[in-house]
Amino acid sequence: MKDLVKIQTNADGTKAVSAFELYKELGFNITNFRRWKVKNITENEYAICGVDWCELVLNDEQNEINSSFETSKSDDIILSLDFAKRLAMLARTEAGEMIRKYFVAVEKAVIQKSNTMLLYKMREIEQQIDTQQEIRNKANEELRFLGKLLKNTKEEIYGQLPEQTELSNYQQMQIEFKDENSHEQKNLEQPPETSEI
Repeated sequence: MKDLVKIQTNADGTKAVSAFELYKELGFNITNFRRWKVKNITENEYAICGVDWCELVLNDEQNEINSSFETSKSDDIILSLDFAKRLAMLARTEAGEMIRKYFVAVEKAVIQKSNTMLLYKMREIEQQIDTQQEIRNKANEELRFLGKLLKNTKEEIYGQLPEQTELSNYQQMQIEFKDENSHEQKNLEQPPETSEI
């Protein structure tokens, strides 16, 4: 696609066009640029400064006078792509229609590129989600395996222990202690034996 008007990309990704460049490409008389700029841009009640257009701030070194067009860079204004498209439609010239179509084609290309990048990013995120799900599934399988292994190990350990037919040492000591206490208590309850002389 041949560049009819140079389109610049701003730092925020928006597209911008020089009002002077657009005016030249529309085929208008260059000497009338300042009047056209005031009427169609700066004093246009439907054109919002800072949204549709903004003025260039140049130092003296950058402000070169173009003798062939009797204008300077400081006379130029930066237009949003949408506003430049609107001005091209208002021109009602063959060149204006070609420029409008050009802007529409550029806009479609930007949107298509943007959509392609979004689709790519969405696929990348879907792949990450799938990978994470696979990791979760694998971890769950390993947890189930470890649970079964632990259950089987407990069963094996308890299955190998001898059945408790004898009392534990502790239980045996408790019984013996109770027996001794009960024997001493019996002795206290019985009166002492008296001997006959």
